[in-house]
This record gives sequence, structure tokens and C-alpha cells, in this order.
Amino acid sequence: MKNVRTKKRKYTQRTLNKKKLIKKLSNETANELLNNAKKYESKIIELVQSLEDKKRKIFLTPNWKDTLFKSKESLSRKINKRLKSEIKKNKDKTNQDIQKRAQKIKNKITDYIRVTYIIPQKIYEKKILSLIDKLRQNNCIQLKPCKKQLRWELGDYYQGTNTVWQCPLQKSKIEVQFHTTESLKMKEKIHKKYEIHRVNCINNNGGIIKNRKCNTLRKQMLTMEKSVIIPKGLDVKKRFIRFDKNGKAYLSTE
Repeated sequence: MKNVRTKKRKYTQRTLNKKKLIKKLSNETANELLNNAKKYESKIIELVQSLEDKKRKIFLTPNWKDTLFKSKESLSRKINKRLKSEIKKNKDKTNQDIQKRAQKIKNKITDYIRVTYIIPQKIYEKKILSLIDKLRQNNCIQLKPCKKQLRWELGDYYQGTNTVWQCPLQKSKIEVQFHTTESLKMKEKIHKKYEIHRVNCINNNGGIIKNRKCNTLRKQMLTMEKSVIIPKGLDVKKRFIRFDKNGKAYLSTE
């Protein structure tokens, strides 16, 4: 009986130590990413503002500077959740394994700097391609080319375009979203429902949980998604951004 209690105490202590380490690494990783990015804040702002075209009614969202960097708390929570999931998936046990896992996650985090441009429906397709060409002219490299970027088909509860860039002059990864006024309003309205769905209706393997509450939530979000007018002439099947032999951006189905 004494041996059982001793084993339980040791197991409990190991679990507590592991949780403390994960929390510590999450906070340190969030701090490192944000502190390094903020060293180049002026260059990031210069790049972001250079893409705005007020004459053509292409605007950054109001107060965009206030939300340019993700908060330390929010980023740390995201890293913490991902780290726990990856440790469980890969069965990491030693502190060294966990530290290596945190480093790998740090290299994959791409949304700690975020900006959104609002583009009129009628010129949406033409202008996102123009803005993407400008990003490339600033030596930014497209990250995640295999992930669909144009998300205007129904069913994923997001209407808009989401891209990620590695910008060497700014020493940063920058998430750039392109919306219409309507799609941005829908995104803001649906956000709380989307987060509830992500937390409660998606299992650890990424599968959809089917129950009355989750089904109702999906129906509500789909109705909201359908309310957004798709930009004129946009083919919703063209979900990827590709580049021709001259380096010009175009939309592709694959």
C-alpha cells in the first residue's frame, strides 16, 4: 500500500513539473517571437502602409496598428495548447524532448503579426493579385502554398482570402488577409460561434463532433456565411495563389 502511494506521489509530481515546463516554454516562446518582431516594427508598418491604396478604396482596417501584433497572452495560450497536443501525439517524455518540440512549434507559428485589407467587391480579384505582386516585389515569400488561401466556398465558416508571407527585410512572418466590407463584418459576427465550435465541436484528430449543440451551431454559421455576397467574377473553385513564368500572381484550382 505504501509503495502504491509513493508511486502516485511521484507520478503527480512528474505531471506537475511537466505542466510547469510547458507553461514556461509557452510564455518564453511567445515573448521571443513578439520581441524579435517588434524590433522591426517600423519596417513592418512601412511595408503594410505601402500596400494601402486609398484612391482605389483599398483600406487597412481601422485601428490596425493596435492589433498588428497578437497579444502575448493569446499567443502563449495558442502555443501551450499546440505543445500539449504535439507532446501527446509524439509521446514526448523527457524535458529535452519537450524543449525540442517547443522549438519546432515556434518555427511553425505564422499568425503573430496580422493585417487585413478591405477591397471593394467589384475589383476584389484584380486587386488581391496586384497586392500579392507588390508583396513579392518587396521580397516577401509565400508560405503555406499547399494550404487553400481563397476561402469563398461555403462550409468552412470563413469568407475571404488568408495568406502568410516570410518577409526578409522585416525579419518576420506576416499574415495578410483580404476581405470585402461584407465578409469582414461576417467574420467579426461569427467569431464567437466559430471559437465555441473549434473548442467544443472538433476532436483531437481534427474530426467533426456531431451532436445537437454542434449541429445547431454549424447551421447558424452556414446561414451567416451564405449572407455574404461573393465578389464579382470570382471563381470559388480557384482556391490557391500561383505564379506564372514572369512571376505574376494568378488564381488556380490546385
